[in-house]
Amino acid sequence: MTRVLFYLPVVTPWWFSNIIVPLIRAACRGGEVHVLVPPLWSSTGITAFQLGDCEDLEEVNWHILDRGDHPDLRFSGMAQPYLLDLVNQIDPDICLCRSADIETPALFPGVVRYIMEGAAPPFATGYHSVYLAHTLFDHGLMPDLSAEDKAWLDTAFAPAWAEKKGEVARMEREEFLAETGLPADKMLIGMPLEYEHEEIFFDQHNPFANNVELIDALAGAFDDDTILAVTQHPLNEGRVSDADLQQAVERHGGKVRRIRQIGERGQATTLLTRHADGMIVGNSKSFAGCAFLGAPTLRISKFATGAWMQAYTSLAPFMTALRSGDARAPAEADARRWFAFHVANNLIEALDPTLDMARIADHVRNPLNPGRWEVGLKRYLVGDTPPVPSLAAPEKRGSLCHV
Repeated sequence: MTRVLFYLPVVTPWWFSNIIVPLIRAACRGGEVHVLVPPLWSSTGITAFQLGDCEDLEEVNWHILDRGDHPDLRFSGMAQPYLLDLVNQIDPDICLCRSADIETPALFPGVVRYIMEGAAPPFATGYHSVYLAHTLFDHGLMPDLSAEDKAWLDTAFAPAWAEKKGEVARMEREEFLAETGLPADKMLIGMPLEYEHEEIFFDQHNPFANNVELIDALAGAFDDDTILAVTQHPLNEGRVSDADLQQAVERHGGKVRRIRQIGERGQATTLLTRHADGMIVGNSKSFAGCAFLGAPTLRISKFATGAWMQAYTSLAPFMTALRSGDARAPAEADARRWFAFHVANNLIEALDPTLDMARIADHVRNPLNPGRWEVGLKRYLVGDTPPVPSLAAPEKRGSLCHV
């Protein structure tokens, strides 16, 4: 029986109830399950309410990390030797982490993967779609594929690609510029902002401390003939103060513009990506929109980007290439193939009632498995996952302990 450890120092209560618990239930179908999770702090962790939803999971071994220093786990567990001692005692075969700390899990026994959102806009996925990543924000990676596998992905995904291309907002550039008040005689660089909230500890890996610091650095490097146009992250709307952002926009005297919502949620970013001369992204999922629309992209990140994206990694060569008119951009065929690979090979639907420990282990141990593509793509295209059935009278072999 595969022994799996869920290590969850930065899980939010919503994520725990809606995504992690279904994964725990799936892992119980054939696995020995251990869960390490702290109590609520800074909108991460869980309360007795979340545990109440798991009363029937009597076979799960719960380890509540409620020592006085548990807030530190959101940043690093390296200073908590008890944590490594506990994990070594559990000795898992597989560790599934919702953690912003990548140093500590690297010391865990077993194979370590990070539970990450599966969304790849503009292709819609369910809120319960995840994938098991080697690290936090390596974006767009794709292994070497055989000619046969490439042909299968290209053919199978072509209808979905064509349909999505037809759905993309068709507002032309002149209309977009008029709608947003942007000038037509300046170079336009777009940048979707990152999510900023107390529950976000992943930002410790960003090269800049926050969105405003990033805006200041970029605007200070731009010539007067360039405008940086930013769109707010949807989850920042109404949850994060706009005061600092507005001050940053005003501070740069027209070199920075904020693009407000246009039409449906996310449409402003899609239109900006389509009409900008180039795009700048960080660790958010916005890279996928740049790939879909073939935008020249600068990625400011410590993590890897798929070579097919042809993304720039520093500002000066990016701007030089844009000015000369020969900036690199992802080819449509490569982008289509990556989207196909992602939804067919990578995605896990946490609410899929057929999901079990064997399938989870396959995703962990076989990052590339064409054998799951047909079912994976069909599941994505159907987009309808029935509720997970209740577990049938499990053997009572779990425990709850406080660490």
